[in-house]
Amino acid sequence: TLNCARCHTHKYDPILQREYYELMAFFNSTAESPMDGNAYVYAPVIEAPGSVSDWYRWEKLTAERDALLTKIDEQVDEEKAVAFAKSTAGWKTENWKISKAVAKNAEMPATDEKDAWKELKGLPGASGEKFGNGDQVRWISFDLTTETRQALVLETNGSGSSSGEFLGKPVNVQHSKLTIEPGTHRIVLRLNNGDRRARVSVKLMNPWEPLTKAKWADCSEDARLEMAADPLGGLFSGEMQKAATELQAKVAEVKRNFSTTLVAKDLPQPRETKLLHRGEYDQPEGEPVTPGVFAVMNPMPEGAPRNRLGLAKWAVSRENPLVSRVLVNRVWQSIFGYGLVRSPEDFGLQGRYPTHPQLLDWLAVEFQESSWDFKHLIRKMVMSETFRQDSAWRSGVKDPQNELLARGPSFRLDAEVIRDVGLWSGGLLRDEAGGEGVKPWQPEGMWIALAHPASNTKSYVPDTDERINRRSLYVYWKRTSPHPMMTLFDAPSRESACVRRSRGNTPLQSLGLLNEPQRLEMARALAARIVKSTDEESARLDGLFELLICRKPGEAERAACVDLLKKATERYTSNQADAEKLLAVNENQLPPEELAEMAAWTQMASTMLASDMAILLY
Repeated sequence: TLNCARCHTHKYDPILQREYYELMAFFNSTAESPMDGNAYVYAPVIEAPGSVSDWYRWEKLTAERDALLTKIDEQVDEEKAVAFAKSTAGWKTENWKISKAVAKNAEMPATDEKDAWKELKGLPGASGEKFGNGDQVRWISFDLTTETRQALVLETNGSGSSSGEFLGKPVNVQHSKLTIEPGTHRIVLRLNNGDRRARVSVKLMNPWEPLTKAKWADCSEDARLEMAADPLGGLFSGEMQKAATELQAKVAEVKRNFSTTLVAKDLPQPRETKLLHRGEYDQPEGEPVTPGVFAVMNPMPEGAPRNRLGLAKWAVSRENPLVSRVLVNRVWQSIFGYGLVRSPEDFGLQGRYPTHPQLLDWLAVEFQESSWDFKHLIRKMVMSETFRQDSAWRSGVKDPQNELLARGPSFRLDAEVIRDVGLWSGGLLRDEAGGEGVKPWQPEGMWIALAHPASNTKSYVPDTDERINRRSLYVYWKRTSPHPMMTLFDAPSRESACVRRSRGNTPLQSLGLLNEPQRLEMARALAARIVKSTDEESARLDGLFELLICRKPGEAERAACVDLLKKATERYTSNQADAEKLLAVNENQLPPEELAEMAAWTQMASTMLASDMAILLY
C-alpha cells in the first residue's frame, strides 16, 4: 500500500503520495556515505557491550558511576580544577612514523632504516594507514614534549593481542594513562591487527582538556571520572580518589570487550525532501515537504520532535495499533505457519483481511500492555488450546488452509531452526549471544565465483573451532551467496526485505540433510549422547524420539528403527573402514564392536534428523 504511493496517489487507498515523501523525510537526512571502502567498521557506529553478560556488567557499573559522580559533583572545587586544566595544555607531538607490516613475532625495525618506515600524518586522533589481512603488525613511533608533569590518555584500535611500550614499560594500548615527566620522550607502539582491515588509529588525549572548553557539569561522565581519578590534579585524595580510580579501571576493562554496532546519524543540516515525479529519483518537483505521518492514522504524540525519535514515539504510542498488530501477526506466523493476516507484507486495504480480527486486536493490546514482552506473547500462544490441538484434519471440515484454526499447526521449520535443532539435539549448540559471525563448512569456490576481484570476501575460509556450533543467527551471511544449506531450505538472500518465506519440498533437501558435513557431525554427537545414556536399545529409541519429536515411537516406527539398526550394525561389523569413515575416527580409537555400534546409531540419528518428524512442526 505504501509502496504504491511512491509513484502516485492510489485511488483505492487513503495514503497520499505527498504523505509517502513526508514519511521519507524522517530518513532522508541520515549521514551515511554511499561507499564503504570495504571497511570492516562502516560509520556511523557506536561502541557497545559485545554480549548479554557484558550488558549486565555495564549497566551495574554505570549505576555505580552515576552514584559516585553525584558525590564528586557536590564536592568538586571547579575553580581549582579549571586552573589545573589550563596548566596542562602545553604539550605536543611530532615526528610520527609508521612501519610497514611485519610478521607477528618480528622485532621492531630500526628507526633509521628508511625503507622500513614512513611518515604518518593526521595523528593523533585520526586514521592513518590500513592494516593488511592476517596477523600483521605495525609499529608506530612519535615524539612527545611537555613542559609540566601530567597524565595523558592513550587509546588505539589495535586488537586485544596488541602491545605498547612507553619508556621501556608495557602499556595497555586500548586505554592507558601515561604519566609524563617534563621533557621530550620517544613513544613506540606495537599494534597487532588480528584479521581485520581497519585503519591504524591512535589517540593521545589530555583528560583535562574538556574542562578548558566547558563547565564541569557539562563534561561527559567519563571525563569527570578521569579527572577525579587523576592524582596529579589534586581534586580529591583518600577514599574518593581511590574509589574513582578503581571504578575507572573497571569501566575500562568492560569497554575493552565492547564491539561496534551500526547506528543512524542525522546530517547537521537536514536534506531537502521533495516529491519525485512518478517516483524517479532524478525528477524532484514542487516545494520541499516536512517530516510527517499519515492523516488516516493517529497524529504525532503531543510534544514529539519531528525527527526519528518522534517517529519512534508515534510508532509505539498507545493510539497507534499498527506496529503491535504487525509484530503480533509476525510472531503468530512463526508459531502457526500462517499469520492471522495472511498477507504480512501488506496490512493495507489491498492486503488480506484478518481471519480472526478480534483475536488480532486482543493480542495487539495484550502485547502493548505487557510492555512489548515477546516472551509473554509467545507463552500465550504456545500454551493456548489452539496451538496444542491435534494437527490432523478434522472430518467434515473443509478448510485446506486452516483459516478456521480447526487443527494445530503443521509446517516445515525454517532453515535456521532446522540447523539449531540438530546442533541442540547432540549437545553441540553454543547459546552465547552477541559477537561476530561464524563460517560453517560449505563447498569451495562459491564466493569467488560471484565476487569482485578486489573484494575482501571473495575467499570463504570455514571456521574450525567450536564457534561453528553457534546458533544459525550468527552464520556469516553474504547477500549474493548465502550459506547453501540455508538457501536449500528457502532462507531469503537478504538483498531485499522478506516477511514471508516460501516452503519448498525437494529431493535436494534430503540429499543435503543426509550428507552435509555439519549434519553428519550433528548425527555423531546425537548418537554418542543416546549410546551413553543407556545400554538398552528400546530405551535408546525412546530417548531419541523424545529429544527430536517430544514423544515415544509408535509400533510401526519402532519396528522400522529396529530393522535399520540391525542392517546398519551388520554392515559396519563386516566393514570397519566404512564405520571409521562415517565416524571420522582413526584406527584403534574404538574397539571394533563399539565402532560398529556407534556407526549404526550414527546412521540412525542421521536418518531421524533428516526425517519429516524432525524438520516439521505438527
